[in-house]
Amino acid sequence: MPRRRSPNWRDLSHSTRRAHKGSARDGSWPSQLEVPSRKAEQGRAAADDMTTITFYVYEWNEWKVDRVIAVDPFDCSLVEMAVWKYKRRDMFVYNMKMKTVDVASSFREATAGGNNVLLLVQFPDRPERILT
Repeated sequence: MPRRRSPNWRDLSHSTRRAHKGSARDGSWPSQLEVPSRKAEQGRAAADDMTTITFYVYEWNEWKVDRVIAVDPFDCSLVEMAVWKYKRRDMFVYNMKMKTVDVASSFREATAGGNNVLLLVQFPDRPERILT
């Protein structure tokens, strides 16, 4: 099984700046990551009074859509279950401001900025801690 490459935060910041036509010299930096258009999913979900949550995973120096979930805003257990599954796979879940998200606040954090997005990053295998 091929070993996953760890994300290089310097490459991430460089690729994000390049995508936004900024550079390190001029100091421009986007306040949030740009996400692809999801108008089709939003239109379908709006008809059912559902909210779509998109999970992006950072692999090979780019963000890729991993999962799109239509969720009832009054029952956010689907998002919580999805976040729990990602955390069991040793993935870190972040909101659009790159702040860590826990299971209980996952729906609120995803919908806080109106983006309905959660970001996933998996770091390379760490040695297990020895409990003393």
